[in-house]
Amino acid sequence: MSSISRRNFIGASTTAAVGTALTAVAATAEEKKVSENDKLNIALIGCGGMGGGDLRDHLKTGETNCVAVCDVDDSHANEKANQVEEHSGKRPDIYKDFRKVLDRDDIDTVIVATPDHWHALIAISACQAGKDVYCEKPLATSIHEGRVMVDAAEKYGRIVQIGTQQRSAEHYGDAIDF
Repeated sequence: MSSISRRNFIGASTTAAVGTALTAVAATAEEKKVSENDKLNIALIGCGGMGGGDLRDHLKTGETNCVAVCDVDDSHANEKANQVEEHSGKRPDIYKDFRKVLDRDDIDTVIVATPDHWHALIAISACQAGKDVYCEKPLATSIHEGRVMVDAAEKYGRIVQIGTQQRSAEHYGDAIDF
């Protein structure tokens, strides 16, 4: 890293943060117009705080239909189902058991936002069921779990993406180096 003063670092970080925020606002200001047939059918598994944010962001794209929400807590599941219904006019089905969600043939992708120790089991099961996965971090709680998850994604030809927001931007590396 080149020599940079604390003042310049703070200034650059602030500029990057504001620029990122403005880009996000502009990108979400208007939903894309995608035909219903071209939209991905998604399901949210884990309807707590991070799941709610992930769901909101997916719905804002205009490229998804949320057809199912799943949580062991009825109040969380109902809250997210209400959010989907307010957004799209369609109420998603509600489940307590993620396996029933994965049994559905009409779901393309699942969002896994459960407590960390559930991520591996649900993501692997989703791959086996032919679903792509967006998983909150951490992907796994051990190297072994992570390896098994990668193997499942490769074996079943699935896409598995990990939420790395606030971890991969260049200025975070600069902060670590500083």
